[in-house]
Amino acid sequence: MLHHIHRLKSKPEHVRKNIAFVSAGALTALVALGWMAATVAGGTLALAPTPLDQGNAAALTNAASQTSSSFSQLLGAVGAATSATSSAPALHIVDSVPETAATPAAQKTVIPF
Repeated sequence: MLHHIHRLKSKPEHVRKNIAFVSAGALTALVALGWMAATVAGGTLALAPTPLDQGNAAALTNAASQTSSSFSQLLGAVGAATSATSSAPALHIVDSVPETAATPAAQKTVIPF
């Protein structure tokens, strides 16, 4: 083994980099194949088939309708958020706000520091 290491040290740098890259790739592939083999052998990737009875069909239909409802609400929120940008974004920093001061209509939020 020491002879092999000394022989690699004598090679040019680009050759050593190529050998390191190929060795790392081979080791990664070996680990990935071992992991996949253990996963398949353990039955983790195998799904047991379930018969589609009335309860499962109703649950599937209910899930599909909830998903479409949630998606339409999400699109509505995105539309409201993007169309509400008629004014320029601004940040107003106020040192202190007197209690008697009237808040201007254009100033939406005041964060006192």
